[in-house]
Amino acid sequence: GAVTTTSIAPRPFARRVRARGAILVGLAVGTLAISGIATASGDAMPGNPLYGLKRSQETAQLALAGSPVNKGQLYLSFASKRLSEALGSANAKQFGSLLADMDTETQDGALLLLTYAITHHDQRALRTVVDFSARQHTQINGILGDMSRDDPRRDYLLQSRTLLDKVDLRSDAVSAGIDCPGEHVIGSYPYGPILAQCTPPTGTGTPSGP
Repeated sequence: GAVTTTSIAPRPFARRVRARGAILVGLAVGTLAISGIATASGDAMPGNPLYGLKRSQETAQLALAGSPVNKGQLYLSFASKRLSEALGSANAKQFGSLLADMDTETQDGALLLLTYAITHHDQRALRTVVDFSARQHTQINGILGDMSRDDPRRDYLLQSRTLLDKVDLRSDAVSAGIDCPGEHVIGSYPYGPILAQCTPPTGTGTPSGP
């Protein structure tokens, strides 16, 4: 008689396993692709299609920062990046926009770190601001020294340098009062805390102002 063959359909369980495997592989490939794009965006400059992703990543980092110190450090790190980005731009309007962002990040970072330094008597938070300001001053002064007097970008740099001078004054005040037991914050500028006058223990030196 004739020989017949019977095809056996895959069992439902086997089909589900293969389907899940395909989904996992797809997710893995997608994750690697996104990770690669995110890494590539790290050096993106304004005008690059990935620059928006870079700034979005920075916003996410700030949202996930676990403490005022971490958040303040991130702000100052981003401010340094904005200066580097501005130096790569020949467009005066874009240059000014980047320095405006830098100044905002400088203010936010300095306020967080200096306030934490005085309220927690933390020298490291203070030192972070002092070191950042010194580096920014050095870079800005060097740029100004090489820039012609009629360069439209010059005014933006001078404004940023003035802000750093104000941050330095707040840093000096915090440095003077960080070990004073009577020191406390009574207000703030956008770039640092305003301190009450120090009242040292009886028998010690002369009170120092904010």
